[in-house]
Amino acid sequence: MKKSIIFLLVAVLLISVGCSEEKSKAPEPADPDEFAKQVVGQDEDNLIDKSSLEVISRVHSLLNNAVGWENSPSDKQVEQISEMIPEIEKIIEKTNYKPLKEDLERFLKLVDAARPNERDDWIMPHRIVHDIDHFLLGRSTKENTEYWGESEAVKTWMEMN
Repeated sequence: MKKSIIFLLVAVLLISVGCSEEKSKAPEPADPDEFAKQVVGQDEDNLIDKSSLEVISRVHSLLNNAVGWENSPSDKQVEQISEMIPEIEKIIEKTNYKPLKEDLERFLKLVDAARPNERDDWIMPHRIVHDIDHFLLGRSTKENTEYWGESEAVKTWMEMN
């Protein structure tokens, strides 16, 4: 009887671990002000300010609603994301933090290839901006420490600091 219970507990544990989606261990969030100082352009011809990075949070919020809770992005949500692309392109052009530039370029490629109403096409773009938003821009809380490990900007920042 005792062996059956132990076997059952081990089986349930293995099944629950095997069924959960793979997430990385969450790093300590960066100080958003310190991060902003490092990633914004420093010379006047190439200047972006901290508020320019807020588009990442806006896109993240929109994608939360678009793909969260098993939803798929509507045509309207895709249009709203498309309207934010010029702001993201401005960050790519002007930031001096190469990993952020590369993450956002990857994000734009994925968005360009993504089809409206195809949830799976939007999961990876969501994870990229989620990690940046929560762990570099200061939206992480103790209640929400989900970390996907999809942002090189986050990984590089954590290694440097």
